[in-house]
Amino acid sequence: MDFFEHQDLARKRTRKLVIYFCISVIMTMVAMYAATALILSFFVPENYHSESLIDYDWFALLTNGLPLDIELMLLVFILTGAVIFLGSSIKTFELSKGGKAVAILLGGKQILPNTQDQNERKLLNIVEEMSIASGCPVPDVYQLPKETSINAFAAGFGLSDATIGVTRGTVELLSRDELQGVIAHEFSHILNGDMRLNMQMTCLTHGILFIAEIGEMMLTVPARTNFYLEMLDNPRSMAAVPFIIAILLGLGTVIWLIGSVGYFFAQLIKSAVSRQREFLADAAAIQFTRNPQGLGMALKKVGGLSLSGKMQSSHSIEASHFFFANGLSSSWFQLFATHPPLTERIKIIDPSFDGIFPKVEPIKPLTIKEQVTQQKKARERAGIFVNDSDNYKVAGLVASAGQISRATIDAAFTLTQSLPKPLYEAAHEPFGARAVAYGLLLSEEPEVLNYQRQLLQQKADAAVLTELEKLHPEFEHVEPRQRLVLIDLALPALRQLSPDQYQIFRQIVSDLAAADQAISLFEYCLEKVLVRHLDPAFTQIKPATPTVHNLIPVWQECMQLLGALAYLDSDTYEEAQAAFDAGASQLNLANRSSQLPPQEEAGLVQVDRALDACAGLTPMHKRNLLFACSQVVLKFRGCDDQEAELIRAIADTLDCPLPPFVADQMA
Repeated sequence: MDFFEHQDLARKRTRKLVIYFCISVIMTMVAMYAATALILSFFVPENYHSESLIDYDWFALLTNGLPLDIELMLLVFILTGAVIFLGSSIKTFELSKGGKAVAILLGGKQILPNTQDQNERKLLNIVEEMSIASGCPVPDVYQLPKETSINAFAAGFGLSDATIGVTRGTVELLSRDELQGVIAHEFSHILNGDMRLNMQMTCLTHGILFIAEIGEMMLTVPARTNFYLEMLDNPRSMAAVPFIIAILLGLGTVIWLIGSVGYFFAQLIKSAVSRQREFLADAAAIQFTRNPQGLGMALKKVGGLSLSGKMQSSHSIEASHFFFANGLSSSWFQLFATHPPLTERIKIIDPSFDGIFPKVEPIKPLTIKEQVTQQKKARERAGIFVNDSDNYKVAGLVASAGQISRATIDAAFTLTQSLPKPLYEAAHEPFGARAVAYGLLLSEEPEVLNYQRQLLQQKADAAVLTELEKLHPEFEHVEPRQRLVLIDLALPALRQLSPDQYQIFRQIVSDLAAADQAISLFEYCLEKVLVRHLDPAFTQIKPATPTVHNLIPVWQECMQLLGALAYLDSDTYEEAQAAFDAGASQLNLANRSSQLPPQEEAGLVQVDRALDACAGLTPMHKRNLLFACSQVVLKFRGCDDQEAELIRAIADTLDCPLPPFVADQMA
């Protein structure tokens, strides 16, 4: 199953989740109505005429059932629905900042991109390698300093706001191979759509939990001193205290019980969905790293630690389905377990496992000599990257979306190792990251370059200008395939900007890209990638939800996108027409005319609109469109670095991450 099928399956799982949630809500509403009708019948019996409640036949009321009051039912349903909607909305707002909101909720602190701590640097290097190997933007990384267990999570609504979180125990107790297995597991959740589903489950189930929280609040009101102090001013009110307390305790208990029952079913759904995905994530992590021992040993260390994966945060219950290992105490009969039994997961990876967990000890920091040896081995490992354009296959380009392999991990390692060191280091801090982004957009033509420098003098920060002047000679050594890598590496540092700094940065990037009045398609895509991955950190913009279920509504936009690619570097109109036809024929819509638009109707303005419109396509239609784009680009030209990175940039704007192209993967 490829990336697009996984994404499509995730959409179907989301629909199922919504259906299950609606059933839970209806059951909660019915229970709330039954409880309300019963309470009202007890307090105001329909045929009660006696002065004493003892004379009323309560048994008959219970055996004959409650009368169906449509008006009361509608009122209870509306109020209960409003409370559930309010609870879900509150949680959605709390998590509107994406994955970092979950990390902060659990007590996480962000690891700065330019950290010099050896353990933190090891973790960030692994995350960067996995990101580049998969084509995903590098996520922010948070450490949970108060958590000494071994656990991790990935959270976010989409690739642009994804966050990786790890406990302090994970960083201190796992070796590099073990940590890589854990991070690969979390990237599987990101690429397969599980991360977004987990966020949606958290928001939906909190609506039902909110009912129980209201009941719990009502139960605690009588215990508050202020409640009685306010009554002391009025003797009549003080006399009514016992009655008010009885009502609060009674209603609070009923509401809490009903909310808890609803939440019980919601938790069952959440746990069942989560357990199913953990086995798949383990399998994907092994497929990614080709190192089952790394993940297997990490799971064994989880079991060998006295805390196992148990989390100390008070919010760990609502986030339990995010974790790498079960973050809660053992659940009754595995009903509420968000993860399969640890032994079962290990035996699938290592059938010879005897059930005895190893003793866990902290990983000793490397000595200076060991660090030098490690760097020497790293330099020897660099150069594994293979770039043989003759072996590139069009189908392979698109099929690699969302995939990680040992080859792409090695390619990512090589790409970062071969970057000029000053640029690599600059990309990890806010001033340098801005300078790197500006430098990638500087023109080689003297006149345009002078104009761009004037723009920078007028708008850019002085410290950034100084950094850019220092780094400018290094950009001559940057190969086309390394430009997207540099952008990805700079993203975490750029997210550290203030909102005002980001608005200035955003404007400068746009001005630099358009400075020559003839912006190249790659420059445009580079700008688009930057803005698309950074906007969610500074605005409430969320990733586009697939709402376009076929190509017909965006057919004109598809033609404009294919036309822009066809005109790119075509020497004649006939060549452009042939390249366009090669792509359009792959869209498989016989009843739609495919005509190469005039060149003036296939400019960047039209491409911008086209990519925005096509971002709403469902995953399988995105795959078809990307395949068509690849056919156009490769019709007359081999897939060299520049064409490969152009395809990757277009795929990135459509939220379809493509890894670095390596020959063994494409063949």
